[in-house]
Amino acid sequence: MSGFWCRSKGKYRILETKNLRSNHAFTLLELMLVAAIILALVALSTPIFRRTYEDLKLTTSAKNIAYMANFCLERAVFERTDYRLVIDIENRFYRAFVKDEEDKTFKPLRERWGRSFRIPSGIEIKTGNSVIDFSPDGDMDSANIYLVGKDNKTIVISIEAGTGLIKAYDYIEE
Repeated sequence: MSGFWCRSKGKYRILETKNLRSNHAFTLLELMLVAAIILALVALSTPIFRRTYEDLKLTTSAKNIAYMANFCLERAVFERTDYRLVIDIENRFYRAFVKDEEDKTFKPLRERWGRSFRIPSGIEIKTGNSVIDFSPDGDMDSANIYLVGKDNKTIVISIEAGTGLIKAYDYIEE
C-alpha cells in the first residue's frame, strides 16, 4: 500500500493514493493488427489519390488557359487595343501579349498577367494555332486547344470567333 502522511482533525494518518500504473495497455498483437489495417487502407487509396491529382492538374490547367483567353478578350474590348495569347507547345507555357501602338508589335504585359504560365509535366498540348488574337471589337481567332493527361483523358478549350464563347469541356470520342 502506498500513501503519504496527512494531518486531519488533529490526527496523523496515512492517505492511500491510487496506483499510477494501469493494467490497461495494448498488446503487441493489437498494435500490429491496427498497423496492418492502416497499411492496407493506404495501399488501396494511393492509386485513387494519384489519379485524382492527375485529373485535378489537367482540369486546373485547362481552366487557367480559358481564364487567360477570357482575360485577353475582356482587356482588348475594354482598352480598345489588340491582345494576343501565345501557347508555346515546345517550351510548355502560355503568355498574354498586348499590341504596342507605336511600333505595331506585340509585347508582354507588364503586370502579373504578363508572366509566362507553365503547363505542368505529364500534360500534352495539341492545337492547330498557337497564336490567338483578340481585337477591340470583340472578335477573335477560333481555336481548339487539347490538353491530354497521362491516362489519355482529354480536355478541350474551345474559342469560338463568331460568338465570343470560350469554354473548357471534357473531350468524349464518338
